[in-house]
Amino acid sequence: MKVENNNKTEILRYLVSYSAAYLIALLFYCAIIKAAISFVLVEYSFNATEIADSLGWTASFFIMLPLFYIYIVYTVKSLKEYELSINNGEVHVKGKDGWKNINKVIPIEEIDGIYLGDISYDPGWLLGAQGVIRDQKSSLLTFISKKGKRFELDLSTKAFEKKSLLDFLSLIKEQGVKTNDNI
Repeated sequence: MKVENNNKTEILRYLVSYSAAYLIALLFYCAIIKAAISFVLVEYSFNATEIADSLGWTASFFIMLPLFYIYIVYTVKSLKEYELSINNGEVHVKGKDGWKNINKVIPIEEIDGIYLGDISYDPGWLLGAQGVIRDQKSSLLTFISKKGKRFELDLSTKAFEKKSLLDFLSLIKEQGVKTNDNI
């Protein structure tokens, strides 16, 4: 059984849901770049801070907008390349765990549990961006081996169709692997 990937439209819809967070980050990095550019222009060439400020904002947006576009394209491409399947008593996992690429084939008998969401995460100490962080943590697919080692497949509910992913978890549960209780 192979878990079906979401199409590009669904992945982009997910990215749009974070548009407020992306806008804040974009403005923050633009302000940092603007400050650096303005400092260099005022210190080493111009004495007019107004010209340096306007040049700094313009340059920072010309730097950050292409980088933002590259980030969106990279994220969509990365999520489209995720794979999760069961074949001949083995689970094949391909995706991302943080910045690390994952490409593993694990025999089912070596897996203790596969859980949707991070089972050890408690965001109670956060006051700010709880919604975004909670959503990202709930979209993890956490694998725990019988030896106690674990890894997480980031953004799995964004990369895979939800029904197909739940069918996978139901099938793996039938084969003796622990999963979330609500499945």
